[in-house]
Amino acid sequence: IDDTVLDPFCGSGTTLVAAKILGRKFIGMDKSADAINLTLKRLEEMIKSESNLVKIGEDKYKTKSKKELQILESLEATVVQRNNGIDGFLKEYLNGLPVPVKIQKTDEDIDDSMALLQQAMKKKKVEYGVLVKTHDSIKLFPNNKTPGNILIIENYDLVLNPWIEGNTNKSQ
Repeated sequence: IDDTVLDPFCGSGTTLVAAKILGRKFIGMDKSADAINLTLKRLEEMIKSESNLVKIGEDKYKTKSKKELQILESLEATVVQRNNGIDGFLKEYLNGLPVPVKIQKTDEDIDDSMALLQQAMKKKKVEYGVLVKTHDSIKLFPNNKTPGNILIIENYDLVLNPWIEGNTNKSQ
């Protein structure tokens, strides 16, 4: 194959090593001198590292429950695995930036979920986020202030289940 592999953020050079193993041409760059030196060493010595993903299997990296996947699908969000503060991203951007989605976990208070989302938003340098509330929680000193840049959506179970339970005895 006459294609050239380009890795503009080559880091430790894994992509370049793979290209060399496959007999492909390659170009790598990185702003870190340490990364470049490590890449050159790996290319010279052909140090091949093991992939944890390949080693333990893709299913071990999937952390979303069926319910979480359904919620993300209903929002048409792209799923993000293995991240405490972000479960997915909306397909739509706001002000040219992605919009992260966080789903409240069963062991999280809504304030804890909010804090994790805010930390992730700050790290990703995004302006807006969506928090899906999945259950009511009681906190000794609840934070009643929802930032204007975060939309809280109550999961339909919070609205639908009490309505069904409240009307079940009335129809009998």
